[in-house]
Amino acid sequence: MFAYGALPGLTLVQADAVDYLRHAEEFDVIISVHGAVCFTPPSLLLPGVFAASRPGGLLAASVLHTNYLDEGPSQAVEPSPQRLQITGQEPDTVHRWVLASALWRWLLAEHGFTVTSLDRIDSETDPTSCRLIRATREP
Repeated sequence: MFAYGALPGLTLVQADAVDYLRHAEEFDVIISVHGAVCFTPPSLLLPGVFAASRPGGLLAASVLHTNYLDEGPSQAVEPSPQRLQITGQEPDTVHRWVLASALWRWLLAEHGFTVTSLDRIDSETDPTSCRLIRATREP
């Protein structure tokens, strides 16, 4: 986080995403790089993302599609246990939302977004696969 804090015009905020979005100004773009969209129940997060997005605003998010064991995505809207390895630390189990593309499309539509693209990105070094979601907020 601190590596980019000195860039002109950039303000970094460390906060609970759901709480922050409830009180934030409207944004043109909201980006989640394996962040809140992966770790927060969509029913809690997406209303806040909608409220904090300007009409026509962009949500860009990367999420897991398959994990390091080539498992996933889930066909149900529920979190799944995932192994998280942070350099220099023991692996830990976290729960992430690793959902099928159709579920992401449905969830986003239910919360006022139109998915403009949902691309699969495969790793060249392990079985992990990701999805890059781009969606715009409906007026």
